[in-house]
Amino acid sequence: MSIEFFTSLTSGVGPVVLPPLIKFGCWRSEGPFRAGRWLTSYLVHPLGTRTNQRGNYLLKTVNRDLSEERQQAAIDRLARRVLLHDSVSHRCIPPVLDAELDAIPFFIVEPFVAGEALSKVNWSCVERGSLSRRLWIARQIAEAIHTTHHRGQVHLGLSPHKILVDEGGHVTILGWASSQRFGQPCLLPRETLADVMARAPETFATDYRAQPAADVYSLGMVLYWLFSGAWPVPIGTKLKPNPGNKKEQASANFWEQELAKIAMAQQTLMPSPHPLANGRTPGSLQHLILRMLEKNAVARPTVGSILDQLVAIEIDHLHEAGC
Repeated sequence: MSIEFFTSLTSGVGPVVLPPLIKFGCWRSEGPFRAGRWLTSYLVHPLGTRTNQRGNYLLKTVNRDLSEERQQAAIDRLARRVLLHDSVSHRCIPPVLDAELDAIPFFIVEPFVAGEALSKVNWSCVERGSLSRRLWIARQIAEAIHTTHHRGQVHLGLSPHKILVDEGGHVTILGWASSQRFGQPCLLPRETLADVMARAPETFATDYRAQPAADVYSLGMVLYWLFSGAWPVPIGTKLKPNPGNKKEQASANFWEQELAKIAMAQQTLMPSPHPLANGRTPGSLQHLILRMLEKNAVARPTVGSILDQLVAIEIDHLHEAGC
């Protein structure tokens, strides 16, 4: 299979002139939507459709300028995403609609999901910032992670940057290319600050094997952010969430030095309880989140237990939602 460029479609009433398009298998696009270090995303339509609207599907393809080793690593990421789709189905996890991983261009296709990253949501809006809305968002995330754990999969990349929330409060969880089966050895991605800021302490070990407790820690980081707007561990770093092409961050030595700072902070600094004690977060929820952030993985609750407690807290505060 190859990438093809074309400028028209033929219908029963004659040719329809279109802007220059890019063809990936049975999908077409008018150009890149987002470019990353490993993958480039395109908004696409199925071939044969006639529309002036932007694509309703998101195609992710491996960058052609990668070294052979990095290209294989990128293909492996897409393959893990496909394997997750084959074993887990949940409304907060986008399905994989098509995939080509055996020949150039290597790609997968998912529905395009609108929403705002949890890390960027403006909670000043009364409705958006209400306790009931945040509890519902927390429960949706926990339900999705609980489902993946039930199927023997671990996300291993959960962070506020990888959770989308739409206007109605519905959650979509992204970043599944880092997912692994329980017990699998894995060297997790370290390309951006978002990859490492919410990582569990034990995942920085070179001999780490995927375990659900790591998702519990990351979920604790997400919920801490959701209910306080702050990070539980003060991490001093010069890294930016989206490094782009900045020369200082292109330096492998610079990155490794900053990564070491983050790893050390995650492994040694205890989460501060003060941002959570803001008068808006129930005490039982504060206690639950801090338990999720235990440095000792064995001391953390399971996601099933977390979900039960979130539901109980949600019920206890139904009056705040006008119920």
